[in-house]
Amino acid sequence: MINKERIIKEFIELVSVPCPSKDEKQEAALLMEKLRSLGLEPEIDNLGEKIGGTCGNVWGYLKGTAKAPALFFEAHMDSVAPTTGTKVVRKDGVLYLDGTTTLGGDDKSGVAAILEEVRTIKEDNVPHGDI
Repeated sequence: MINKERIIKEFIELVSVPCPSKDEKQEAALLMEKLRSLGLEPEIDNLGEKIGGTCGNVWGYLKGTAKAPALFFEAHMDSVAPTTGTKVVRKDGVLYLDGTTTLGGDDKSGVAAILEEVRTIKEDNVPHGDI
């Protein structure tokens, strides 16, 4: 079952890492660590070198446990500047900014959702195809 508090905490952690376009190295390192902790073997491709960025795409693979269709989850790591020093304020169950940076929620919410889904599938032993 999706853990609402855990996904909110993870989202706040993800948006706290500076990650302007073509400079997502810190976010990639955090995601690599998170994917490893989930038992995946993540990799980073070399696209960063090709576009003049600090890292490539991060991806991980989770072997299926049942004969079922494969799933592919996708989100992006970068955010519109400024992203350094993001401070999230939680009020009445809603997340806001302190007004000094962008939130980066356009797809950090997607990253957090993917991590929570993989975590939930593993914790609840949900039979699944390759992810």
